[in-house]
Amino acid sequence: MKTIVIAPTSQKKWLETLDIRNQDWRKYYLLPYRTTNDSKLRILQFKIIHRILATNKRLKLFGYKDSDLCDFCKTEIETISHLFWECGVTKQFIRMIFSYLLVKCNIHIQESMVNMIFGILPIKDNLVTNNFLLILKNYIFRKSHQAKELNFTEFQKYIEHYQSIEESYLPYEIWVKKWVPVLDFWK
Repeated sequence: MKTIVIAPTSQKKWLETLDIRNQDWRKYYLLPYRTTNDSKLRILQFKIIHRILATNKRLKLFGYKDSDLCDFCKTEIETISHLFWECGVTKQFIRMIFSYLLVKCNIHIQESMVNMIFGILPIKDNLVTNNFLLILKNYIFRKSHQAKELNFTEFQKYIEHYQSIEESYLPYEIWVKKWVPVLDFWK
């Protein structure tokens, strides 16, 4: 008997939006679990991939918000794609972060919606980058729902905070792999 696999509706929607047809979706689904132990980051990525993140578009649809406009640019409807990539305010912030990461830590992240939304494959070779992207997405999402501006110095403190938490519980060799390459980011 042959097993029939039906792609989730969210996957079909992403395929309509992004050019990722040749990717192994299982790897995208596993990425947050192979990248971090932080349940908040895992849940955030799960909600992004499954298109169930509470953006303003969804919150207005369910009657929790009066406006579906992006809290950053205030001109476009806030969807997952808009919040993490298409918004001019977010995109400028991401470019500043990526530039600084390249200069201070010699880590290059190719700017693309696929990389920002899903992460970078192969997972094993991009542990540092994917961890950084998960934390960045969490920061952007939190600031959006607090209706506060994105702030570079605040983000540096935010990522340093994550590093110090993980330093307290991760085995040393794993902590070194994840954090040593980006230690200069907040200095």
